Amino acid sequence: MADGGRLAHIAVKLDITHSHIGDLKVSLVPPSGIGVPLHDRSGGDGAKLIQTYSSASLPDLAALRGKPMQGTVRLQVSDLATRDVGKLNSWSLDIDLND
Repeated sequence: MADGGRLAHIAVKLDITHSHIGDLKVSLVPPSGIGVPLHDRSGGDGAKLIQTYSSASLPDLAALRGKPMQGTVRLQVSDLATRDVGKLNSWSLDIDLND
């Protein structure tokens, strides 16, 4: 993120197709470098992970409020099992900053 400011609100939208979403671990890595877990091997053998995570509903994201957000924000997706396949169809990040 090029603009300075402190985080007021954040929402992460995910669309992932995978043969077993219970194998996936998904984290948002803010400029601080400390990953925030969004999805941690839940969902069993479901095939789609279409979800919005926000600071209003997820305490780990809410903990980022007031933190500086200048720098790179990354999405980290890990498949913790073998022999299945998946695809990150899309993801988006909505951020509101305070001056």
